[in-house]
Formats: sequence, structure tokens, C-alpha cells
Amino acid sequence: MKTFPTLLRREWLEGRFTYLAATCGLVFIVCLFGILATLVATLSEGGAVVVIERMDDAGNSQRHEQISDNVAMMADFTSWTNRELEGRLTTMRMTVSSVFHAVYFLVIVFVLLGSVFDQRRDRSVLFWKSMPVSDPATILSKLIVPVWLVSILVVAAITLTWLFLLTLFSAITIASDLGSVTRLWAHSGILNGIASELVGYTIQDLWSLPIFAWLILVSTTVSRLPLVWTVLIPLIPAIGERIVFGSNVISGFVTRHLEFAALPRLLENAERQTSTVRNLGDQLSLLLSTELWLGVFVGSVLLAAAIYCYRRNNEL
Repeated sequence: MKTFPTLLRREWLEGRFTYLAATCGLVFIVCLFGILATLVATLSEGGAVVVIERMDDAGNSQRHEQISDNVAMMADFTSWTNRELEGRLTTMRMTVSSVFHAVYFLVIVFVLLGSVFDQRRDRSVLFWKSMPVSDPATILSKLIVPVWLVSILVVAAITLTWLFLLTLFSAITIASDLGSVTRLWAHSGILNGIASELVGYTIQDLWSLPIFAWLILVSTTVSRLPLVWTVLIPLIPAIGERIVFGSNVISGFVTRHLEFAALPRLLENAERQTSTVRNLGDQLSLLLSTELWLGVFVGSVLLAAAIYCYRRNNEL
């Protein structure tokens, strides 16, 4: 019973630099972009803070500092209704989140592809197989840490970025007397956003299980160029199916499970207005869909094949 937590800890220690570098680096980049966007909006006025000199009746010069008019215009929400304020803050949150979603998926692809392949290449797999742990537990630990546990780190990074941007807007609001900061935070939707992200990642990882399991299977099987084989092996039968039967069952299944089906996102409607299309109700409804559980079944089969290949293939 104690060996599996040890395996999880080992997987975290081996990949922690990658996970922390990706999430912390992205937080820094997005926050820096927010600061730069604020400064760029004020370039024509010489900066975020404008110095104004006024002369009183006695001819004395007085210097005043105030926030740039362009920044004030960007953050002025006094004329917005509560619904408009919530909508614009939601758009900001979802835009930030989508960047993290994409980077998270790319990191997971390369981590899972190298999860066993790298150990086979340097033959450290022989050492780990000599330890008193089962092959299924080893493979599951390589899936659970990057897919489910690291997603908690990603949600924390998203939340930290949201808080920074809201603090930035709050500072502008206070400096320019643009309204109530309490109103800004009350309609920020951060608590609902955190819950939606946590639920979304939990269900999304089930939705994408066949993709993740396929990456691990390739990692335990091929002798070189795992990324090429990851794409090439499903591509050949998908093209053959299209030519022979005129259908796209294989490609459609892969495409659907590559989508961020459970994660909060924005959708542009016919009036070119953005709105969220994934709330908690939509996310939980995916648990009742046949497509999700079909994917879980396919993913389980692929994981079983990965365990078999891991037991048989010791080195490159």
C-alpha cells in the first residue's frame, strides 16, 4: 500500500522542474503582458502616471500626478451594468485560462512520450524494474502525476494570474476614482472560476484518457522518434478508412478527444460576441455522455497494452 505513494512522489521529483518551469514561466509572461499592455495604452501620454502642472491665482506652480486618461478609459467600468462587468471579466479570465490549457496539453504530450522511452534509452528502466513494485502501479503513476496532480498546479497558476490582473485593475480604479473596487471583485467570478477549472480538468483528463494512454503506449513500444510514430500510426488507418469506406470514424474519434471539451472556454456567436460555453452543469453532463465512457474504455485497453509492453521491452 505504501509503494504507490512512493511511485507518485518519484514521478513528481523527476518532472517537477518541467512542471514548475512551465507554470511559473507562463504566470510571469502573462502578468508581464498585462503590465506592458497597460503601459502601451499610455505611450502617447508619456507613461502610466501623468504629471500635470497647474498655476493658482497667486502664480504659484503646483504639480499633480494622476493616472493616464488612456489607462482610465481602459479600466473605467462605471457605465457598465453588473452583467456587462461580469461578462468582460469572464472574457478576461477565459482568455488567460486558454493559454494555460494549451501549454498544459503540450507539456503533457512530451512528458508522457518520454515517460518510459527515456528510461529505456538510458537503461534505468532495468533498475526500476528490480524494485518491489508492480508494472501496473508504475504505469499508473506515470499517468496520474502529470495528468491529474499537475492539473492542480495549473489551476493554482491560473488563479494567481487572475488575482494579479484584478489587483492591477483595482490599482487603476483606485488611482483614477473609477468606481467601487468592491464591486469589481464581487463580480469577478473568481470562486466560480476556480471550481469550474478544477471540475473541468478532472473531467477533461477522463475525456482525453485515450490520447494520454496512447502516448504512454508509444513510449513503451517504439525504439526511436516517438512523436512521429504517435501521429503516423493512427494516421495510416484513418486515411485507409476514408479511402475504402468513405467514413471518418477513427479521425473523428481522435479529433473529438483532442478537444478541450470539459474546460471553460469562450465561443463567438453570430453577433460576434463571446460567451462562456462551459459552466459546471455542462461539465458534469459530460459524465453522462457515451462518448466519454467509450473513451475511458479505449484508454483502459491502451493502458493494459502499455503495461504489457512495459513488462516486455526493457531497453532500446
